[in-house]
Amino acid sequence: MSFFPFDKNKNRYEIAEFIFKNYYKTAYYTAYQYCDNKFIAEEAAQETIFKAINNFDQLKDSGKLESWLKTVARNAVFDLLKKMGKEKPYDINDFEDMGINPLSIVENEEIIMEIRRIIRSLEEPYHATIVLYYYKDMKIKEISSILNIPEGTIKSILYRVRDKIKREMIKKGFIEGLGEGEDINES
Repeated sequence: MSFFPFDKNKNRYEIAEFIFKNYYKTAYYTAYQYCDNKFIAEEAAQETIFKAINNFDQLKDSGKLESWLKTVARNAVFDLLKKMGKEKPYDINDFEDMGINPLSIVENEEIIMEIRRIIRSLEEPYHATIVLYYYKDMKIKEISSILNIPEGTIKSILYRVRDKIKREMIKKGFIEGLGEGEDINES
């Protein structure tokens, strides 16, 4: 929904009620895409709605409220994760919630923990790209639109992160180095 049926000078209560009723779910689902954690998503959505209500009069084009809210929700997630000491919420249950048996992916929990550590250490937009691509099964075009980054850059990020994970796993002795001419990104 991208229209707002009120004049900006309307009763603040009416505006707050309209924004909450019509945009809370959008804020929540946008936040959840970035953190895969319902508690963080709820907090980010509440923060987003609060900011929208308090700053609505500063919005120049009320028709852009939804896209503005999505940006605020994304930033709220990143702020919350920073406040939590950059600890990204991944655990073995995340895989099970997606209907994937973690043992079918890798049989050694140390490998899972190391891969999670690497993903948690990624800076933005690398972290968001990996989460959206691998955990949310989004297409490159969708990720490009959400992060406002060209599709070619998204492809480069995916290549670089896969390469980083491979190098880290080789360095830590979890996997052997690939033979000459082999590439982890060829799959």
